[in-house]
Amino acid sequence: MPTATETIHEALLQARGARPLLPLGTRFEIAPVRPLCGPEQELLLTLPGATVRGGWPARRGEPRRTARVQIEGPVHAIPLVGVLLDRMKISGADLRVCVELPPWADTLPASYEEAEHRLVASEVRPETVASIREIDAVVTTAGQRAYQMPAVRFLACNGGGSLWHATGAGKSPVTLAAACCHSWEPAAREGGLGAILIVTPAFVRPQWGRTVTRFTSLVPWVSDPDARGTRRYIRPEEYRIQCWEHGRRPVYIVGWEELAPMVFGAAAYEGRGR
Repeated sequence: MPTATETIHEALLQARGARPLLPLGTRFEIAPVRPLCGPEQELLLTLPGATVRGGWPARRGEPRRTARVQIEGPVHAIPLVGVLLDRMKISGADLRVCVELPPWADTLPASYEEAEHRLVASEVRPETVASIREIDAVVTTAGQRAYQMPAVRFLACNGGGSLWHATGAGKSPVTLAAACCHSWEPAAREGGLGAILIVTPAFVRPQWGRTVTRFTSLVPWVSDPDARGTRRYIRPEEYRIQCWEHGRRPVYIVGWEELAPMVFGAAAYEGRGR
């Protein structure tokens, strides 16, 4: 009889298929076939990052009520879910597991080799690709671990991630290279998939514009609030149309301060400078 962890792991492998990774944004749903009692439900409520739907915990002094529950959440919460279900003596045969890939998963490379092929054919400048490979070759020769090309492949196939490299290690070209590995086809352009959004502190916007031009053949749109209302200001909509007409991937560079009011509410940022 398979354990809960084994059943969940098998479902993840089937959803991943030939992919090296399950992309960021993958979600899961687990529904135990048998109803769970109050203490078991309370244990599930301790899951970080996952949501438990249905059921109710038993209050002190009340009988152990049972109910159907459904656990759902991002895929990174899966390991702890399996451990808790195993502790609750729930067999894998008593679980219904559903794993759903994000809708944009098809735009990601299906393998590390495909990611590298896309990188070579992308808008990243050939000298940038050569530099990434050269750094890895030098590092490997020195007996250390290569980091730039593996980072590009991982970010491209995973659909994102975090880079904890030291200052001056080349995080900017790695990030741009990974973003350019996402497919940018006419069908994807209509849905907005494939465009690049760079959110950065306001004072670094011009620097990032130069970085994009240096490492890629793309022409970025750099937000400039001071230019609004003047002739030199190009609206994002106009820039997007220009990119579509020239078959070019859009790159938007905006300051965090411009997005913060949308995320936290305008009232919290009223009167603050850019």
